[in-house]
Formats: sequence, structure tokens, C-alpha cells
Amino acid sequence: MTAFRCRMADSSGRPWAVGHLLATIGCLLVIILLTACSPTVEAPRLIYLKAAGSTAMTPLVEELATAFHERQAFVTIDINGGGSALGREAAAT
Repeated sequence: MTAFRCRMADSSGRPWAVGHLLATIGCLLVIILLTACSPTVEAPRLIYLKAAGSTAMTPLVEELATAFHERQAFVTIDINGGGSALGREAAAT
């Protein structure tokens, strides 16, 4: 069985062993990966919103709240009809 040695030469003609080449490439990859890392991003805290008011607008506002929650899962919107007077009371508190 014949053993093959793969050697490359640098600009001065000195041979480089494949192991040295692989080690150099490995070091470069580690440096690239370390510099590409970004700091850890904290998850947003949960947000709870309460909406009250016009009973006529409740179905539309519920659909909007559901669509918004699908995109922003950390936001929960509680929809309550009950009329404009209830909406004014809720806004005052």
C-alpha cells in the first residue's frame, strides 16, 4: 500500500504539511465565527392591554387583536364591549 503525502509550498518554496494548512484554516474559521457572534438578546417582557368601549366595534377590534397577537406573541389584548360609558371608565383607571 502506497502512502501519499500532499505538500504545498509557500512563496519561498518551503513545503507546508496539510496538517498545518488545515490548522490555519481552522483557526481562521474560529476567528470569523467569534467575531460574528452578537450579544444575547433578551426576550421582550409580556405586555397585557385592555380595551373596552363600543359594542359595535368589538368584532373588528377582536380580529385586529388576534392578528396583532399572531405577529407579536408577547402582547395580549383583552377586548370588552359594554358601550362607550364603560370605555370612558376603563380609560380613566
